[in-house]
Amino acid sequence: MNCHCNGVWRGSIPIIRISRLTDLRAQLDRSTGELLECGQHAMHAGNLERAELCLTLAKRIQDTQLARIALQALEEKQTQQEKAARKQILRSKDISRRRQIRQLMAQSNEALAREDLLESARRAEGLAGHRPR
Repeated sequence: MNCHCNGVWRGSIPIIRISRLTDLRAQLDRSTGELLECGQHAMHAGNLERAELCLTLAKRIQDTQLARIALQALEEKQTQQEKAARKQILRSKDISRRRQIRQLMAQSNEALAREDLLESARRAEGLAGHRPR
């Protein structure tokens, strides 16, 4: 006895529902593929935040091997970018320190030159005051 209740047949699944489930599954596959493609394009373009969003959504929709591999590649790229940023910061700090050292050396050399001039002037005054007449 199959009776109809709220659009669902009891005792068997109508063919329309199976077709709808197949369509939904195909739509999920397409959406996942589009998100993976979007994430990979964003990653190659350097937009890692967008890549992470797309790839995470793709993995959340369907936890596939492709999604896991893409997320792993993204993590590696983020790690490389962080290392490069740290190197750049260290280079900038090194350049700044060298600049400061050069400035301090120049100031020190100027101070030494002034001391030499003052010492020379004092000697010249001392010699001028002790000249025999």
